[in-house]
Amino acid sequence: MNIKLFCIIISILATTGTAFSLHVPFNHPNRKQSFALQQDLRLFYKVTSHFKLLFEGQMKESLTTSTTGTPGTGNFQSSSNQKFPEILAFRVGGLYRLQSNLKIGAYYQLHNRRNHHTGRLNSEHVPMVDIVPRFKLSSRFVAELRLRNELNINTGSGQGRITKVWYTIKIRPKITYFLIEDAEFKLGAFFAYEIYIPVNYGSDRADPFTGEIRPNGMMEHWLYTGLVLPFTEKLSLNPYYALRFNRSGGDHTAAMTHIVGLGLTLNI
Repeated sequence: MNIKLFCIIISILATTGTAFSLHVPFNHPNRKQSFALQQDLRLFYKVTSHFKLLFEGQMKESLTTSTTGTPGTGNFQSSSNQKFPEILAFRVGGLYRLQSNLKIGAYYQLHNRRNHHTGRLNSEHVPMVDIVPRFKLSSRFVAELRLRNELNINTGSGQGRITKVWYTIKIRPKITYFLIEDAEFKLGAFFAYEIYIPVNYGSDRADPFTGEIRPNGMMEHWLYTGLVLPFTEKLSLNPYYALRFNRSGGDHTAAMTHIVGLGLTLNI
């Protein structure tokens, strides 16, 4: 077996093994479902053959009204602060290719999240560093494993996160298919899985359904797939669909969000 293929298979198996040992259950009995639309705009500016700058904006709109309380009881009510957008984020940084199959990236993100109780956007300042090994599996398939390190500083009122930096690791294996005809890129299709692991926050807790003590484990994971549709050599459209599974840090409720997204990428 090709040693590169072997390494990427082992990495993916290790990643998914970690995920499902402490994962957010797909069939959690208290799971809540919601729906959202998301738009992304990315601009890559090529500085050298090995280095690019990235400028990105992202906006997400929830299609599900936020509620509190229990349906059928007197304390159940819809939020009156369900405003557009739910999330508004801006990112800037650079991506450097160390060698043909290894890239590193460093970014700063201003992440604004809507508080459905107050209606205000709470700001999070998020510096992050990526390490991305890539492996060519065949003439049309490429695999990568992105390791992202994030430091999150929250400045939202009442969140209790103003003076503490939260450290999170995100691991994302991804496989991309490239359709190339007559040396021209025609289509790209990808499938990815991402897990979200808190490092210096969270607490041990007993699972109410199994009694198992779960340590500071994963709070979120994603499944997503999408296309890269080139309009020109520099401009492409990126429709995608994602499933986001997450649980609250303070209780055992779980949520599943269906996200339909559309991205536009410009390379100059």
